[in-house]
Amino acid sequence: MRERFEPSFDQETEESKPEVAFKSPEERKVTDRTFGQYLESFSLPETELKSKTILDIGSGLSDFSSKTNEKFKDSGTIVVGLDPMYQNLGSNFEELKENAQKANMEWISRARASGSESAYKKTKDAPYKVAGSHQELPFANESFDLVLANNSITQYKDRGITRTALKEAIRVIKENGEIRILPADLRWDWKKESLYIHTFEAPTPETKEEAEKLGLDIGPDKEMFKILKEIEDAGINFYAVKKKSSVRRRMPGRFGRLLSSTGPSYSLILRKDSQLPDIEYDASLRKLLFKDSSDSFHVPSENLDSENK
Repeated sequence: MRERFEPSFDQETEESKPEVAFKSPEERKVTDRTFGQYLESFSLPETELKSKTILDIGSGLSDFSSKTNEKFKDSGTIVVGLDPMYQNLGSNFEELKENAQKANMEWISRARASGSESAYKKTKDAPYKVAGSHQELPFANESFDLVLANNSITQYKDRGITRTALKEAIRVIKENGEIRILPADLRWDWKKESLYIHTFEAPTPETKEEAEKLGLDIGPDKEMFKILKEIEDAGINFYAVKKKSSVRRRMPGRFGRLLSSTGPSYSLILRKDSQLPDIEYDASLRKLLFKDSSDSFHVPSENLDSENK
């Protein structure tokens, strides 16, 4: 029987062109994203973290939970990090790396200035973390105001996993709560002037042929569309968020020139109520209308930028 998450809970159980290269999204990874990267990726205003109970699915060694808990503790905010890797934290950083290697997990560092070892120590000391699965969240219904999932729900070839994870996330948010998900697997079709659900997998001859016939960059994912429409039919509201500004990066070298990239950076927001999500000023918001689709992969949408100013 699941017990409702309470503030006193304390458990320590051990991404338009250019297109990025395709890589299997199902590889198991250890990541250490920063607090700032979380806010930017989800277009999430800091003010949205005050007085909230928050669940971070697939949190890894990210410092989002520790930073948010520290920064907003006086408002009553509590962030719980959930990741199956927490059962393999070990007694020190070297032991964690050994455990990750044994589990065939890829190590992904986000070039944090303080290093992954520092991230490990913060995670090890964090009071609110759970070694658990998104397939059966160990929390009662309506436990959280906000659920964040970065590369931890939509990247499975077995769409049954995605369906279960989405339903579990919906189960644990409050009636006025929301879920933010990356990646959204959305692409803009300029010919149709519409978003469409695309497959995240490396192109095969079949998907290339299908995409070419439809005039798309990547083949469509009708199974994922079906899952999201089922959830919409159950009363959930969907929104797509995209950063308006381009991402600027510097090439290696002392005098490396700045390059601009405007690759697809959609995130997905789900809400049980009709309230509009609050997003950063440099992002655009569209309400998705799966029920109005004519082909079960294009997603008609309504531009809400004016309402969100």
